[in-house]
Amino acid sequence: MFERLKQFVQTLIHSLNPMWYTNISNLKPKDAIKHMALVIVFSMVVMGMLMLPSILNLQNSLQDDLGSFQEFRIRGTVNMTKPIMIPENDPELVIDINGGEKVIKDEKLLVTKEYVYFKPLGKPLRINVKKLFNPLQYKTEAAAFLKLFFISVIPGLLLFLFLMFAIKYTIIIGAVFGLSYFVLKILLLYKVSGKRIFNIVAYAATLMIFLEIVFIPLNGKILVPLFQLMFLDFYLIPMLLFVAYAVLGLFSVEKKTPSEHKSSEWQF
Repeated sequence: MFERLKQFVQTLIHSLNPMWYTNISNLKPKDAIKHMALVIVFSMVVMGMLMLPSILNLQNSLQDDLGSFQEFRIRGTVNMTKPIMIPENDPELVIDINGGEKVIKDEKLLVTKEYVYFKPLGKPLRINVKKLFNPLQYKTEAAAFLKLFFISVIPGLLLFLFLMFAIKYTIIIGAVFGLSYFVLKILLLYKVSGKRIFNIVAYAATLMIFLEIVFIPLNGKILVPLFQLMFLDFYLIPMLLFVAYAVLGLFSVEKKTPSEHKSSEWQF
């Protein structure tokens, strides 16, 4: 475990120096894919550490935010012919407001006429529906329930974010790799393998990935936002750094002959 961590740190440091791309270009493409995934995970860990104070103070923040409303009350009458179960087999969410006492079992969230039950781990939490739908009168109870609910969904949220980041950077890296391959191999007729081009482009994305993820809880405007797609922001400065690293890496590799590549080979 320690050796793998040491190897990742070494690779992370050297991926920030285009002069090392001569050696990086000789690695296996699957190592580049693993590196990209690990950079995403590492960046999300740093992001989580930066967000920790806000998470710990979430209940107080919710109470303060509720104080901004002059009136906040949900009213209405709902009748059901049968319970709603999502998914239908082995449900995680059950909404059943018909009469009779309900007990939460294997589901994570149970909504009844009188109470909302939530069971992230161990003993289930319970809050009166009247308190939840009238949070201004019951700020402490509503804020505490919402805080625990938010904390419990963090693992699922992190998994969702990881998948979204993986898709995002796969598309970006794939697009830059395709363009680099077309320019170098087809237009300029360079004798450079597709593996080397892919490795350089993939490792060149390290700083871009780190900055975009870590700056989520910070002031992202510093990175100059371009547009938003599928809840993910794209920034100008990290993109320019990515392109610059890719160009410098490809240029440095092409300045050396195959014999120089071999003699300067560096083992991770």
